[in-house]
Amino acid sequence: MINGIDFSMDYSIQITLVACLFFPFLLMILARIPKFTGRNAAQFFLSFIMTTLGWIIALGLLITKNSSGFGWASFFLYGALMLIYLEIWGLLSRGYTIGLLLTFYKAKKSLTAEELANLYRGGHGLDWLIKHRLAGLISTKLIKLHDNKVTLTIRGRIVAFLYKLSVLFLGLRYSG
Repeated sequence: MINGIDFSMDYSIQITLVACLFFPFLLMILARIPKFTGRNAAQFFLSFIMTTLGWIIALGLLITKNSSGFGWASFFLYGALMLIYLEIWGLLSRGYTIGLLLTFYKAKKSLTAEELANLYRGGHGLDWLIKHRLAGLISTKLIKLHDNKVTLTIRGRIVAFLYKLSVLFLGLRYSG
């Protein structure tokens, strides 16, 4: 018999769960606003900021004197759920393998490698993939592009070295 276990949730945990359930709906709404079309990172960031502000305000307004207050559990729960959303969002918005599967699905027929390359990313092709990846590396100042040649920056060398150490330390297989 279980006698001393209390399965009730504090108000701060309830507020945290409601705020986290609200997040994907807010993200869906922002994704449909023309100003944010194609700006996935901005959509996610703005949804996160709005949800976090709403969560903090709700905690401040709804926590009563009878409640134990904010509590670290709600803080860590909120952080964990937002990280889970970020992982799922990252996979869906930047998952190039899933993008290939979606291209096959939309074609509704078998494709040659050349047809796949041409249809990928709504017709932008596989060339878009390398340009997109390079643009991301340039914007984070990990590489420089000069005279059509790519060079690692000092920051890029540090990140690559840390990646190499991580692969060795964790026993992972190189991806590049």
